[in-house]
Parts: sequence; C-alpha cells; structure tokens
Amino acid sequence: MTNKRVLSSDNFKYGYNAATGKYEDLMAAGIIDPSKVRYILKLLVLSTATLVVMLLFVLDMSFYYLLSH
Repeated sequence: MTNKRVLSSDNFKYGYNAATGKYEDLMAAGIIDPSKVRYILKLLVLSTATLVVMLLFVLDMSFYYLLSH
C-alpha cells in the first residue's frame, strides 16, 4: 500500500516518513535526499517482483519435470 501511494505521486519529495508515520514532503521534514529514498523503494519493488517471477518459473519447471517422470 505504501509503495503504490508513494510511487503514484509526481512529487519526488513526497514519501512516507517512518519516524512520524505520515506521508509528507520529505525535504521539509528534514530528510536530505528523498529521491534516493524513492530510488531504493523502486529497486526493492523490482527486486521482489523478480524473485517472485523466478520462484514461479522454478516451481512451474519442477511441476513439468515431476509430470514427465
């Protein structure tokens, strides 16, 4: 939920401040580089999606292997 809300915003300064539990302008809240926060968030989302796809592929291949033997 947090990822979708932050990534859908056009303002690169907007994000989730874990210290306060609020969505806000991170620069105004004193977080130095909100663009780095967004970059890391996108990287984590992409990494998670890649792992899920690879897991599904491995499970699918294992299923076909078991059926053929």
